[in-house]
Order: sequence, then C-alpha cells, then structure tokens
Amino acid sequence: MRERIGEWRRRWAVAAAGLAAVLAAGPARAGLPNVADPSTGTVASGDFIGMLQAYGLDIVVLGGLGLSAIALLVVAKNVITKYSMVADGRATWGEVGMHGAVGVVLLVIVIFLATQSATVLA
Repeated sequence: MRERIGEWRRRWAVAAAGLAAVLAAGPARAGLPNVADPSTGTVASGDFIGMLQAYGLDIVVLGGLGLSAIALLVVAKNVITKYSMVADGRATWGEVGMHGAVGVVLLVIVIFLATQSATVLA
C-alpha cells in the first residue's frame, strides 16, 4: 500500500511540475521578437505556400552569397599559393597576375550568376 501512495505522489509531483512549466512559459512568449518578413515583401496572412516560396528565395540567394564567398576564398588561396611560389623562385610575377586576373573574372561571373538566379526565381 505504501508503494502505491509513493507512486501516486511521484506522478502528482511530475504532473504539477509540468503544469508549472507550461504556466510559467506563457508570459515568456510575449517578449519574443517578430519574425522578419522575406525580402520579397510581406506575405498575406494564411498563405503558407507563398511564405515558403518567399523564404525559399531568400535561402537560395543566401546560398549564392555563400558560393560567392567560397569562390573568393579559393581565388585568394590560389593567388597566395602562386605568390609563395614566386618567393621560392618556382613561378613568375606574370603567373601571379594571370591567376589574379582569372580569379577576378571568376568572381564577377559567380556574382553575376547569383544575381541573375535571384531575379529569375523572383
């Protein structure tokens, strides 16, 4: 009998702790900031598919920005590697300039394509 009473007390304690947590969380939600609208503008209330499309477009544009950043890092690494080869006497300054110029062209193409994909998707 004592075991049953102990079990009931434990269950009531767990239930009371859960209820207290739920009641305490209600006022805390009131202070949260509002979610920012997507860059394409405000989405109509209840338009779930439109909201997904708008935020999806923002995610794709952010991915293009990430791709541009990765391309910039690759170009910088390549030019720095070629510069260190010049310091060792294994390459010429013309090769460094060539890698830099090709890198700049690559970056321009990547950024242009990322911008065009954002306009096509919109």
